[in-house]
Amino acid sequence: MSATGIILAMAASQGPTGATGATGATGATGPTGATGPTGSSAPFNKTITNGSGSPMVAGMAGYISAADTVQPGKANDLTTSRIFGIVTDASIAPAGTGNMQFVGLVTLTTGLWDVVSGQVGGLTAGAVYYLDPTTPGHITSTVPGAGNVIAILGDALSTTELSFKTQSPVQI
Repeated sequence: MSATGIILAMAASQGPTGATGATGATGATGPTGATGPTGSSAPFNKTITNGSGSPMVAGMAGYISAADTVQPGKANDLTTSRIFGIVTDASIAPAGTGNMQFVGLVTLTTGLWDVVSGQVGGLTAGAVYYLDPTTPGHITSTVPGAGNVIAILGDALSTTELSFKTQSPVQI
């Protein structure tokens, strides 16, 4: 028999397969991918345009009056009391852009809350805050009376923190 015939004869009569060997070492780490876009530092903020003729200041409540445009809300009408958010910038000029927070904990100084609530010393911890029926964008801890709209904005956790969770307004 030739050498080739011996090799073929041996190949035809192989035994059982042996146990799997140990796993080899992990290869080198691949290159790092491109950096993604920078996200907002506040996940519940939206940049909007002030559609009113007056500045909107921190703590004011606003409703959507056009695409990405808000105006100060007022609890005397269902349309103007469908609040989108609370201004978080110090001031947004008429036709200017700025930030509104549309859900979550809104933290402002007591002085800023005083401007929009008419109170002294900030918010009243534990009080429910509503959209004011007389002053656009302002908030109140007094439930609006007959002929107005009840638009709950949230609960004060402290003199500086409002847990903002607007609800659908109700005409009374």
